[in-house]
Amino acid sequence: MASTRDVRSSLERDLGTTPQCGTAFRSYTCLSFEWRASVRSSSLDTLSKESELLFTLLWARRDIEPNEVPIVVPDSPLITSIFLREARKEAISNSIGSRAVQRHPYLEWEALSEVFGGEDILKTRLEALRASDLATDDELMELAS
Repeated sequence: MASTRDVRSSLERDLGTTPQCGTAFRSYTCLSFEWRASVRSSSLDTLSKESELLFTLLWARRDIEPNEVPIVVPDSPLITSIFLREARKEAISNSIGSRAVQRHPYLEWEALSEVFGGEDILKTRLEALRASDLATDDELMELAS
């Protein structure tokens, strides 16, 4: 199966990111709907192998039509762990006149909260991840606290 991000990028390359009204727009809408349906119906195994899963599910959730079934993130510690790894970012800074570089890790908390459908669900999933036997990076779990 092609990566959902590859499929989506191909659609935008072929039809443009702001399709004009007419045939191209209907094709874009139809293919976009089909893409979201494939994301929605993907198995846990398929999702766990997806490159940039957090981005893919955020994109699918943001692009959903009002009449569509919502895209729900599977309740799996594995998926939560993947999201945490992908949401980990690093701010790099240095002082004027110094070559020393300071690195400060952080999590894209807003993106995590959005993809899970709220901060309460995110916190519940993080607790489930902590309680699971899935090996996770201690620094990552500290950032999520």
